[in-house]
Amino acid sequence: MRETVVQSEPATPDHFGPPSESVAGNAGKGRQRQKRSAITREKIVDAAARQFDACGFAAASMNAIIANGNLTKGAVYFHFPSKEELAQQVIERWSTMVDEEYAALGEPDGSSPYSRLVRFCSEVAHRIDADPGLRAGLLLTVEPSVTGGKSAYIKWRNSIDDLVVRSIEAGEIRAGGASYRLSDQVCATFIGGAQIQSIDVSSPNLQTRVADVFEGLPENPD
Repeated sequence: MRETVVQSEPATPDHFGPPSESVAGNAGKGRQRQKRSAITREKIVDAAARQFDACGFAAASMNAIIANGNLTKGAVYFHFPSKEELAQQVIERWSTMVDEEYAALGEPDGSSPYSRLVRFCSEVAHRIDADPGLRAGLLLTVEPSVTGGKSAYIKWRNSIDDLVVRSIEAGEIRAGGASYRLSDQVCATFIGGAQIQSIDVSSPNLQTRVADVFEGLPENPD
């Protein structure tokens, strides 16, 4: 009689059991490398933001960023081949902060559009006053030679404009040409105030300057 040969089932991943110590160790080392790389990247962006705030984009050099940030040239150029790419990351930080503050307003909760407008601008100003790196990001949005700055600025300006228009429609701000230009005036106050503050630290902070803009605008014009 012919003997029946029973073939065993091919092994599946479930049959292998837990990964070996060497495999698990390599995975752990990989995660550690990624974490170190992310920390180094953030450190580089911090140094660039400080340098841009101190002397502006044009005058800042990669060598100064490396020296003042206590960085190595290899690490900086591995993550960021150019000064413009560093500037784009500083702008991204600024834009992310603005998005966070706008999202924090949430859906209309019974508060007036005008109060939401003032709160949004005040909180953005507060964040910039507390972090010179964010001030650098703001000023880079109007730096013509940096790609991405214009779009970040327009996005921020449109967020303010939306709240201004809602305030006008709600009758909280008197309708008129100057009222509809309020968003541009607010943005100009931010930019001008940030430029002055980077030169003269004793000048009024942005929160004060923004409050001055809204002080003359009655919530109930009628």
